[in-house]
Amino acid sequence: MKSSFKDIKRRGVESFLQAVGASETTVDAVYTEEYDKFNVMVDDLNEIGAGLSEYLISLKQNYGLGNDLAEVLDSYYNGEFNRPWISSNPNLSHLSLHKEVASMKKAWHENDEIVRKSVAHVWINRGLTPMRAFVNTVTPDIEDACALREAYRKDADSYRRRYGAVQKKAQNAKTPEKKAEAQQEQAKLNVKLENANKLYDAQNSLVKGELEKAKIARDEAIEMMVVTVAACQMELFEQSYKRLVSACSSFPPDKMAQVRSSVQNMIRTGGPNPAEAPVASVGVRQVANIVVGKSTPGDLRREREEQDQKSAAALAKAREVIMNDTAGASSAPKTAGRGPPLPPKRVSATTELSNSLKSFKQPTLGQRTGPPAPPNRGGGPPALPTRGGGGGSRGGGGGPPPLPKKSAPPALPKKAAPPPPPKKAAGGANMVTALFDNVPDDSDELAFSAGDRIEVIKKDPSGWWEGKIGMKKGIFPANFVKED
Repeated sequence: MKSSFKDIKRRGVESFLQAVGASETTVDAVYTEEYDKFNVMVDDLNEIGAGLSEYLISLKQNYGLGNDLAEVLDSYYNGEFNRPWISSNPNLSHLSLHKEVASMKKAWHENDEIVRKSVAHVWINRGLTPMRAFVNTVTPDIEDACALREAYRKDADSYRRRYGAVQKKAQNAKTPEKKAEAQQEQAKLNVKLENANKLYDAQNSLVKGELEKAKIARDEAIEMMVVTVAACQMELFEQSYKRLVSACSSFPPDKMAQVRSSVQNMIRTGGPNPAEAPVASVGVRQVANIVVGKSTPGDLRREREEQDQKSAAALAKAREVIMNDTAGASSAPKTAGRGPPLPPKRVSATTELSNSLKSFKQPTLGQRTGPPAPPNRGGGPPALPTRGGGGGSRGGGGGPPPLPKKSAPPALPKKAAPPPPPKKAAGGANMVTALFDNVPDDSDELAFSAGDRIEVIKKDPSGWWEGKIGMKKGIFPANFVKED
């Protein structure tokens, strides 16, 4: 319904008078409560929709990592890491599970590319889409109906206020002519007031009925979502289980039984005892980086040595502060110059996994932490630059080689700094284009996909640049992008 200029003016004046307390407002407590509940319901749907979307993202990361691990294991049996022994005895080997490992690789590929993607497709169509339709279709219709109700309410309140003022004017008239004039105006306003009350009452009843219908529609969307989630999870794990059972059927049954029996016994006793569980010296993220070839055991040793040195320096500084009783002195060691960002504090695998599970329970996006996304399979991106002061080049040091995927990512030069950045064009931002997907390992990193355009804020010699995409800011590896 299109409003005239007089309608807009009348409602605007009434809104102002009610805001300053110069006019009474018609209140329907039932409508007010229903409208408030409706707005809360819409916020709830946005929250759970964000959580469901993030679960699908985490699922993609986890299955992708499982697929990567299967490819790495296969490379030790059927790929580049199945290395011959010395030239006089090249066939010396105790590896016998070549077909079995290849079968497991195939099973994981199907789980990631077929099973997971099929589940995600149904999950979105039957779980997320109905809720999205509610928020995008039902909610605007309700808001329009409520806005019209508010317009009719202001009309009725305006005519009621003016009718009362004219009524007093007629009562206080000093001449018969003035009283007759006021009574005539009062009669006209009474007709307008009755019509405005009818419109308001009808719209008020209609809106309350629509709010109740919206509540039912919201409940139906949630029930469909819950059924979809339960069925998709069951089918996801059942189909994945079938493929893994088939792939593992030819593994040595006695060895398989021993491992499975150990897991089953621990499950029957309620899981591992935290007091008796060994404390891992390597974090989950560091292990994942080694598995997918982003770092080597040598990198991990160097990182551990650097951390130990920093801890020792911090302890010495703390002792010095205590001995000198220096108020406000920091116990952290001071470092000279501006080096690359310090590596994150090492956390035990048990603690890091526990923290990940706790944060996953949060309902909104951006608050959960899952395992890092695996790098692209096939021709993967170059290795991330080391995020720690004084760390050596990737690929150096002792220990076994990293576990790369089909083709190991190229490592950074050992000590050479990246080439100087080109000068920015006059009056324009320094833009780069992403060559690969970047899934952050830490909260201060910038996530992007191949092809994204990134505005560079700051270039650092460490190889980690600062940039932004829209309103998102963070650091990113310079060797993942191409300058214009």
